Amino acid sequence: MDHDCFIVDGQPDKEWVALMLKRQRAKNNVTLDELAKRLKTKSINAYAQYEQGKNLPSLSKIQEFLSAMNAKMVLALDIIL
Repeated sequence: MDHDCFIVDGQPDKEWVALMLKRQRAKNNVTLDELAKRLKTKSINAYAQYEQGKNLPSLSKIQEFLSAMNAKMVLALDIIL
């Protein structure tokens, strides 16, 4: 089974979440308009702010976005203390 990983060392940060969301959307060939429709929203502005690093989404929001990009995609966290 192929696994795509996005590994980050350090605290969750707006910039790396923005980069991950942009890359995953591009990888799955989903436009902002398509994603807005899949998320059942009329405006892409709220989501676009996450991709621009202006806002940091919750983990549940990140999972919602990833699922809308690709139904098989899931968010997995490995936290080392």
